[in-house]
Amino acid sequence: MTRRAPDPQVVVDATYGYRRLDPLPVDADLEGFYQSAYIDLVRKGIRFPEMGHLLGPEDEAEREREWLQTTLHADLLDALERHVPGHPRSLVDIGCGIGEFIASASAAGWTTIGLEPSREAAAYGVERGRAIACATLEGYLAQGGPPALPNAAVLKDVLEHVLDPMALLRLIHGMLAPEGALVIRVPNDFNPLQELARSSLNLRPWWIAVPDHVNYFDHASIRRFVEAAGFRVAEQWADFPMELFLLMGDDYVSRPEAGPACHARRRRFEANLDPATRRAFARALVPLGWGRNSIVIAIRSADQ
Repeated sequence: MTRRAPDPQVVVDATYGYRRLDPLPVDADLEGFYQSAYIDLVRKGIRFPEMGHLLGPEDEAEREREWLQTTLHADLLDALERHVPGHPRSLVDIGCGIGEFIASASAAGWTTIGLEPSREAAAYGVERGRAIACATLEGYLAQGGPPALPNAAVLKDVLEHVLDPMALLRLIHGMLAPEGALVIRVPNDFNPLQELARSSLNLRPWWIAVPDHVNYFDHASIRRFVEAAGFRVAEQWADFPMELFLLMGDDYVSRPEAGPACHARRRRFEANLDPATRRAFARALVPLGWGRNSIVIAIRSADQ
């Protein structure tokens, strides 16, 4: 009888201090998962609900797109405008999904290229006129890379998925122009509200997603990790702490059907805030350790 391999555990990385799976999944298994199962899980809301809304019915997709454009995308572009002075401005969005952010950046005057290893997601974006190559960063650079050093790179919801996140950041460091900006968004996992909701409601640690969530960062560990890769952190903020809904009685973990209503309430909350107030709120969450995701703007040092 074949003995089943033990499930991976979450451990603290001895070198950099973030959490990760042990043992790490096999690269070929991850590749098969992303090409076969991942998009279907997204559509069902089991993975990356933001993209799931964008792939849903057109009225819901349009609400999600408008919310992203006026909140997250506007905040990222505002930060990039302040940290990448002058023109021309170019960015590479690594793991761009269906290309919603590069569409917003292009409309704001940036020259953009998106890289997306999922054939289905890349094709979806290309059909909508977005400049997306179906490739990893390693593959793109092996094919010649960008025509000139970009002055921004975006890693939104990517770093938690890769087997060697430090190698990826060092590739980006070598690709970026001096003083170029790196945008990172990662889940803020094992955060105080998650732990409180888990213990109070007797929930499993729902944020652990095997095999594709390989790495688990929080506000402090992502900052240390980015700095270890040779970047200077210029800004950091969080997005809405969704775990508050759990603590208020909306158990979207045990009852996934409650999730869309919670998400809609979050969108209404943010829509009712002016940009300055929304951004101040997002920055105030970091010292508390709160927020569903951690967003970092980091600068490549000119002398490295």
